[in-house]
Amino acid sequence: MIISGLNSIRFKKVDSSYPNFNNTLLENELFYNDKIENYCQRFLATDTITVQIRSTSDTVPTVTLYENDYTIHSLTATLKSSYDSNDDGTNDLFFFEFEIDMSSYDSRNYIEVVQGTDNYISEPFEASSELLYELQNGKALMLEYSNEDNAFGIDFSTDITFKLYVESILKDYEFGGDSSVYDNQDELTKLKETAVRLLNFRTLHIPRYLSEIIRLASSCDYFVVNGVSYVREDLPEVEPVDGNNLVEYTMVLNDKEYLGVNSHDIGFDCDTVTTTGGEIMIQTEENASGSVSFSVPAGYQVHTIRAQWVSGASVEVKLGTSIGGNELVYPFNVTETITDVTAAIHRDLDRDSSTTIYATVSNGVANLDLQLIENKE
Repeated sequence: MIISGLNSIRFKKVDSSYPNFNNTLLENELFYNDKIENYCQRFLATDTITVQIRSTSDTVPTVTLYENDYTIHSLTATLKSSYDSNDDGTNDLFFFEFEIDMSSYDSRNYIEVVQGTDNYISEPFEASSELLYELQNGKALMLEYSNEDNAFGIDFSTDITFKLYVESILKDYEFGGDSSVYDNQDELTKLKETAVRLLNFRTLHIPRYLSEIIRLASSCDYFVVNGVSYVREDLPEVEPVDGNNLVEYTMVLNDKEYLGVNSHDIGFDCDTVTTTGGEIMIQTEENASGSVSFSVPAGYQVHTIRAQWVSGASVEVKLGTSIGGNELVYPFNVTETITDVTAAIHRDLDRDSSTTIYATVSNGVANLDLQLIENKE
């Protein structure tokens, strides 16, 4: 049994080996002459956090939650998928998931997962009444992440998405992009320029295990900070804090929806943005709820989908090639506080014939804008 480090909550393996990173909780770390700090990971009381387990056994793991006052709760793990990894006709790889309804756990808790002789224990976590205030006032950031393909020991075909909160800030605004200029001796011609927005993500003092989760999260195809999609530039940096066992984590994030493009070859301009035809096409569905279809004409690329919150506690939006599907855009949420989210797609569907795709809006109502770009041969 393995509980991937990509999960929102970190689990350590219980074994008889000498202490190492995989089998030691933060509070049990030992560094010569350093102070050992405690840390309790926080979530909102409205969150439901999903944990996925990978195993070569089909035995359902036993999941137990222990509250700070020694109250014990049993959580239910469910088999979500299984695979025949050896092509011998028998499934030998199994993925289980269990959920934690944070509204019930507003004090320090931890979880134990047991399957046969395998045993994992989580780092402490709680539902925090102060976290919402910190999010609203820029003292903490919400990270959401998922992936197109199975990776990091996670089966993403189960539609799992992860969420965590970090005491961190986005600052040090910079420009990025590329510029291409043609020099014809006495004349310079702008061929192409893209403008992107770069921001520096920087945490306060956090545990090493949390920095590792952020590093893996920012490696995923879909990495969203406070409702905005980003791509991490280069590798992150981790600096130890003198005198204790915590670290500071920094990385440069590239806003996935760049500021703009000026291209002599492609020539997008505002006059070409239309609802029917044109090089850039916007299809709009106002007050969408349930399943909504969009027709993508032949020769157009699906570029982005924008969701704007209308009503509902946490409105989920996804996009696929079939009703209820999400192979184009994994589920993301818009809320009364995070009202506007744009997800990048950049996908060719069919250059020769029109295609119908489907957005699914759950748990409320949202306005949708689908942006299409005409492919140029």
